[in-house]
Amino acid sequence: MELFDRGVVIEHVAFPIILVTGLVLLWISGFTLLKWSWLLAKLLLVVLVFVPMEIVDWYLAHGGGNKRRLRRAGLSERHARMMEHHWLFFRVTEPIVLVLIPMAIVLAIAKPF
Repeated sequence: MELFDRGVVIEHVAFPIILVTGLVLLWISGFTLLKWSWLLAKLLLVVLVFVPMEIVDWYLAHGGGNKRRLRRAGLSERHARMMEHHWLFFRVTEPIVLVLIPMAIVLAIAKPF
């Protein structure tokens, strides 16, 4: 899990950059969300599901739940608790991600409404 926490750093840096650059591109282009309801649905999906999920994942990997830092500090009880929380997080979010990421892709490609 500690190796996973180190490896996911790139994703935790890329996600906010992608969000910010996407919003800047929307703003610069003068794109209106009311006209493009598929994009509004996709943005709501990202804001309501993926952003909170990323915040929790960041906390568990790098914030107060950083397993490497807890192990080195000798906080074995907290380390074990954070390991359990992180595995529970994965078990809960995996089915959500498996359904919603393809849905976001379909919204972006097919533009159903």
